[in-house]
Amino acid sequence: MNKLRNTGVFAGVVLLTLLAGCSHTHTFKANPEVGALNQHKLKGKTLVLDMTNVPEEFNGRASGHAFKVTGIRTHANSMVRKLFANEHIVDDPAKAEYVLKLKLALTLKSALMGTTCVAQSQWDILQNGKVVSTGSGEKSTSIPTVHAAGGNCEVSSIQAIATGLDAAMAKL
Repeated sequence: MNKLRNTGVFAGVVLLTLLAGCSHTHTFKANPEVGALNQHKLKGKTLVLDMTNVPEEFNGRASGHAFKVTGIRTHANSMVRKLFANEHIVDDPAKAEYVLKLKLALTLKSALMGTTCVAQSQWDILQNGKVVSTGSGEKSTSIPTVHAAGGNCEVSSIQAIATGLDAAMAKL
């Protein structure tokens, strides 16, 4: 009887865990392997990078699990600084020829045996306080394991940031 009762308690704990889901945390790598842009329309210009519309942390739920993704703004800033390594980047917009403003949003969706992360980016390039070009990009990544959602978001954000920047630079 005790064995049966213990089995019932164990089954109840397993069922409760499955219903409640688990919590997963992922931190973006702050220094992705990205190379500098060599030929582009902002070559040799003084730039300001505005990352105020990039979250540092994202909390989401998918497939019955809670996910916390951290280090997003730090990661995006590091990546964009590497892309524009040959340009002069300053903090004061009054001292810059162009302001590159990034907006990044992440969304988690349940997928068969895992999660999908969708990243949407929008780049605005400003000169003298006016938008002279804009571009957007959206990418989604799904690896068929639940705990990989944070990694999915990292891959999706790198691709969305690059796609949006390409679109904005092409219109400049």
